[in-house]
Amino acid sequence: MDEKELAKQLSTYADSITAFAFVQGVAFCVLCAQSVSVACAVRSKWYIAASLMVVATVLYFLLARRCQDAEDELIGVPGERGAKIGNVVRMVRAARFWIVLGIGLGETALVLGVRFSSPVFDCTNSCK
Repeated sequence: MDEKELAKQLSTYADSITAFAFVQGVAFCVLCAQSVSVACAVRSKWYIAASLMVVATVLYFLLARRCQDAEDELIGVPGERGAKIGNVVRMVRAARFWIVLGIGLGETALVLGVRFSSPVFDCTNSCK
């Protein structure tokens, strides 16, 4: 495998990590909306759920960032690749960052919202 092929694979890994973070976040939001027992569990153990969301967001970001750094080590930083490709690479990397950050903040906001807002469900009967 040559350097360009490995760099392309690393970029694919970073994209996959971003996609996984997004799909996991959306699935969590849908699950909370559809399942009263999950929403009640999140409400009662909100500190665990919020902590896990923050840790997962940081982990996804670090994994994607490590792939990007390894790609740079193999074929050079975006500025050295030419003006057009350098701008596109920076845009894609920024998009990955904002997607992971946005979904992480959204999940954390959902957990905190479930905990601190007025409940729209009755946990006393549904979680037994």
